[in-house]
Amino acid sequence: MLWRSLIRKLIAVIFWFLAALFFLTSIYGFSVSKSAVDYTTATFVLLIALILLITGLWILRVPFLRRIAIRLQLVSAPASTSYRRNEETVESIPQRPAEFEPLDRLFATLESYPTYRFSDIQQKWLPNLGGVYVIYDSRGPLYVGRTGNLYRRIKLQHFSGERDYSSFRHLLMDRLSITEEEELTNYLKSCFFRFIILADESQQKDLEHYVKIRLKPLINN
Repeated sequence: MLWRSLIRKLIAVIFWFLAALFFLTSIYGFSVSKSAVDYTTATFVLLIALILLITGLWILRVPFLRRIAIRLQLVSAPASTSYRRNEETVESIPQRPAEFEPLDRLFATLESYPTYRFSDIQQKWLPNLGGVYVIYDSRGPLYVGRTGNLYRRIKLQHFSGERDYSSFRHLLMDRLSITEEEELTNYLKSCFFRFIILADESQQKDLEHYVKIRLKPLINN
């Protein structure tokens, strides 16, 4: 849940603040140390600062720390194919990393592409080719889809079409309690989208499913 995530972040910030205080204290201790005991004390304070820093990262569930802990056998690896994200159980990708590396790369490529506003869609060239696309509004990802023709689906159906011929328009109108097609079209002018061209339908289907898991779109998650 959101409030649990916020509490976790707050606790992590407190640990980092304490870590900073101990770190500064240790630096001061090293600068004024005149004996072995002083150096030992300053080193001990520095160690505490490091522990507090790592604890804060662990509270935020930073992935690389968990991977290190698993390698050192400090914690056990997950036994199921589900994982926790924002305190909600969502479907995960089976633990076969080698098989999903292509999807990782495609997802990273999609995320690296620029976004385009629907308000500029009349001037934007869209390919008559298949691919996967993501639509966003100010809240984040709204909808993930795949199609055999990006131009027809994004421009003619989703933006200029009607709810009877666009599942995206139908779902969004229901979510926003909009009854007029023109009102929805005006709303879409504040939204934006990005896409990746993929010719293979099977690859489109796999990537669409993968992107939904990664982005959790508001409309069709």
